[in-house]
Amino acid sequence: MYERGGDDGEQDVEVKLVQGRMPSDTRELERLQRELADHWMGEGRRRVAEGDMDGAVRSLKRIAEDSEHWRSARILLGEVYRELGQWGPAATCYTLGLADEPVRADNVAIHYEAGLCALEVGRMELAVDHLDRVQAFDPDHRDTDELLARLTWFGKRSPERVRRAAAVTSASRRFERGELLGQGTGGTVYRARDTLLDREVAVKTLSPDAASVDATREGFLKEARAAASLSHRNIVAVHDFGVMAGELFLAMELVSGPTLRDVVRRDGPLSPLALRSVVDQACDALGYAHGKGVIHLDIKPANLIVTANGLLKITDFGLSKCLATGEPAGARGAGGPGGGASLDGVRTADASQSLVAGTPFYMAPERIRGEPVTPAVDIYALGVTLFELATGEVPFREGDIFLAHAEQIAPNPSQLRPDLPPWVDRVVDRCLRKDPGDRYASTDALRAEMQAAAAKTLLTDPQLSRQLEKLAS
Repeated sequence: MYERGGDDGEQDVEVKLVQGRMPSDTRELERLQRELADHWMGEGRRRVAEGDMDGAVRSLKRIAEDSEHWRSARILLGEVYRELGQWGPAATCYTLGLADEPVRADNVAIHYEAGLCALEVGRMELAVDHLDRVQAFDPDHRDTDELLARLTWFGKRSPERVRRAAAVTSASRRFERGELLGQGTGGTVYRARDTLLDREVAVKTLSPDAASVDATREGFLKEARAAASLSHRNIVAVHDFGVMAGELFLAMELVSGPTLRDVVRRDGPLSPLALRSVVDQACDALGYAHGKGVIHLDIKPANLIVTANGLLKITDFGLSKCLATGEPAGARGAGGPGGGASLDGVRTADASQSLVAGTPFYMAPERIRGEPVTPAVDIYALGVTLFELATGEVPFREGDIFLAHAEQIAPNPSQLRPDLPPWVDRVVDRCLRKDPGDRYASTDALRAEMQAAAAKTLLTDPQLSRQLEKLAS
């Protein structure tokens, strides 16, 4: 009835559980089967949490079809296969787990994912079935309208199926809210438990005022979808997004650790070695995102989280912009958030002021002028971030912040901290050029120059040379 372990390191739990106590009657056998199913469901969840997707598949497949965990296991298998890019098995597992279960607030995202996975492998009828149900329950869920419009050629959707899906009601919320993690003018971030996948997440909700604007809702959903397409070890993962109980939400990976803004405020500027590690990891993540056609638009220390083992995580891709649109984001020179104010009319910025997409202290000149954004805006913001992490201050912090970024030359970080190695000044200077074409062509180019300059600094460091000579003698 149950499969055996898939590798030599996996213990045969069935043998351990029944050893010395073979079931004497039907009730004892049923109890033992439940115990086994509980074990494998727990193992599957644990392995998913640890990132062991192959182990999760082996564990979840052991759960018998007559178990109460079978449907939950199929849905979790669907999630695992989707993470692995195996769309066909994902669509099948999602569908088996959902069966004829009506769409509710706590499973609408699964129906949507099932539809997307089915589309990926050309199973159009199955895709239409799931997306129909989603649209009937929540007409505003992500881009369901657009997807179904593209599928109109496939054939008429079943009116009975739509009526049946529309008849369901919201039974419960998928996310159980916990402590408040952060709050701003644009929304709220809180810790939550995802009851569907039984894991801790961070959920960001858009403020009611912002969510009530149609353009903001559409932009949020479009950009959240772009962020959800990213999968990189240095980027906080977006698990889900959409509308729930009339509230726009973004469910993200919950990362334990302080932001670099908190680290600098608590401990002071970073060491040169730590600076190199931050820039190296940030370049890796941003280069990946840019390659996927996504610009972050709000790189700053407050959006860089560092874990206990030194892993950098970039968060808040919810402000991101797709390269394909070519539209200015947060522009103000020609009627942006400032309501058409010119550069001369910009008010003095303070530490709490922020624009629709981005923060003034880190904003590239071309964004202030209302020009189309390119990856160069992230490189500029990374240069400002490096300046702040190295000195504890931003390059422009007084007076007209926008005008300063647009026209003034930033000081060298070494003017505020003379003990910095030369490569910091060199990298910051190149990142903060006013003309995007004068900056690094890519984050790879930035990282390569940083590494070369840092290596040269080490070779010419008198103190290091003396230490090496002493070791050699």
